[in-house]
Amino acid sequence: MHRASFGTILASLALIWAAGCNTDDCPVGQVLYEGVCVDVIGQDPECGPGTWNDQGVCRPHEDVCGANTEVVWVQDASGVPTGEFYCEGQRITDVPACPESPDGALICVSGWAKYLMDPDNPCNIMESAIVFGPDATQIEVAVYDPLAYASASDPSTVTPLGVTEVDPITGTWKVENIVVPATKFIAVVVRSIDPGTEFIFTGYPYSAADGINLEEINAFGVTDAQNNAWSAAIGDAGIAGANGCSSGDTLFDCGTWIGVFGYEQDNGSITFLEGIVPRNGAGTPPPEIPVTNTFYLDDTCEAFTQPANLTDSYTGGNGVIFMPGASLSNYTGTCSDEVADSECNANDYEFPLRLGGAAKQAIFVQLEYPTGLE
Repeated sequence: MHRASFGTILASLALIWAAGCNTDDCPVGQVLYEGVCVDVIGQDPECGPGTWNDQGVCRPHEDVCGANTEVVWVQDASGVPTGEFYCEGQRITDVPACPESPDGALICVSGWAKYLMDPDNPCNIMESAIVFGPDATQIEVAVYDPLAYASASDPSTVTPLGVTEVDPITGTWKVENIVVPATKFIAVVVRSIDPGTEFIFTGYPYSAADGINLEEINAFGVTDAQNNAWSAAIGDAGIAGANGCSSGDTLFDCGTWIGVFGYEQDNGSITFLEGIVPRNGAGTPPPEIPVTNTFYLDDTCEAFTQPANLTDSYTGGNGVIFMPGASLSNYTGTCSDEVADSECNANDYEFPLRLGGAAKQAIFVQLEYPTGLE
């Protein structure tokens, strides 16, 4: 079994408590938690609301830990509890288990369906699960050969390698008996079960090998409403000016590559990289992507900037670039000299060449991570 890096399940909040009796800080029945007064359960008569008496020291009660977390009590070097604790996040639900390959070649792929950007909080990127409710399945995950799809004259005629419905309550999914393409890449696609409805065709690539399952990975979804809002924010002239796009096209109609420059930390969160110059094509490094084809997500995560020249062409704080009309090519990035104090420059990050691109009636997402931070 191979557990992909994107499937890290723990997200430690690392919030060590060392609270005293501060009953005046919050109303009765609440305690200060992450700088906010929150409701708690129970009260020690000798201490404030939500606290307990630890040999004369008032400490927060573990009920302040939120949902889908567990209390981890801190011990000193001798193994004696200090009375402090932190809240550690847990995965919300288990992904369905994959069976071993039946023939040493076929693979199983499983994981979670997540929004590329949360519709209610767009700066929450690659984190929010797509869930609905009982008996409300609306989306499916399809696994494709990405090269076959992107190079087809009519991608809609390309048959997926496998398809499954996404659990509407947990957002989990599993696709079995996948034949690994000769390219050793697969695209995991989230889309609506009924074409033309809420979720548009959105793919994310993964490396694959014969007989080795890909488990606890992420697939990312984009709604039709998001596609329309992003297209309107970029504007018809901006999209029509991109390679192979026409007036009236949305990003989906034209086919768009969305690059997210960053890397996954051990706790599963993503560090996004500012000041990255996107490049594609041949050469070492390849040329910068023309400004007419690049739109950078701004700090609101709802609007875009298009640089006036290559000098100013680099990612903002969320590391996200949209490239409508993206052709099949090798994509990479370099640190911009214009952002001298960036994490990229401070660490001399280099980005490997990765095959990417898009196709008509599709959006493809790619996490572009520095070498050594896979």
